[in-house]
Amino acid sequence: MPILKIASYRVGAAHKGSNGDTRYLFLEPEAAEAGPGSGGVKIYFEATTKSVGRVAGDVIVATLPDSLFRDMYHIVQTERPVFFMWQAVREGGELESCGLATVEEPTGEGFRDLSDHTEVA
Repeated sequence: MPILKIASYRVGAAHKGSNGDTRYLFLEPEAAEAGPGSGGVKIYFEATTKSVGRVAGDVIVATLPDSLFRDMYHIVQTERPVFFMWQAVREGGELESCGLATVEEPTGEGFRDLSDHTEVA
């Protein structure tokens, strides 16, 4: 399962007229990342989804159920480091699965992250 370390993100919400509403997270990977996803990850959250998404050159585009928005936004908003993981089906770069995760965290931190994941370059 490929993994990208995320450096920053953008979040937004939009109304698309008769096509409904959408929320999105655009994830920017660390500069050292190469290959699929090195150009960024665009995650759209919609009421109905037909597929998980696809790898499109160096960009990954995912469309996930809107029920996942709050949890994924909370992870990028409050955790560090954050990683985007995905599994692609070989033909056509279609995504089989994708998600966000952190590294091992100490228990009982509550909503304020007290761990020191500062990296020295």
